Amino acid sequence: MKNLRHGFTLIEVLVSVVILSVVLVGFIKIQNENISIVNNLFSKKISMYENTLFLNDNISFYNKQNIDAYTALSSHFFITNDKTKSALSAIKREITVERAKDKFNNVTFNKLILKDKNSTIKYTF
Repeated sequence: MKNLRHGFTLIEVLVSVVILSVVLVGFIKIQNENISIVNNLFSKKISMYENTLFLNDNISFYNKQNIDAYTALSSHFFITNDKTKSALSAIKREITVERAKDKFNNVTFNKLILKDKNSTIKYTF
């Protein structure tokens, strides 16, 4: 008589489980890397938007000071909302304004540095 095979052997099942687990671990590592990249980009985007709060004409008066966004904007805007004041007061940057060492065609360049986790440099003339 013919000996018929009814199902999978234990070794076949174990090999398939090991292969599936290796593939799933690879997918999980790739997903974690993608999540960390997206989180990093998101934090840089938020920091970029927060840095724009400090880019006004009077920011050079706060040279070498650690100020908040409410202080930087209070000379331009009259803010009465308490939630807005507290949100702007929580955003702080260290301001450094440096004069450029070289003059180029009678134009003086200033270098504005906003120091934070994601620092920003702006050149003005």
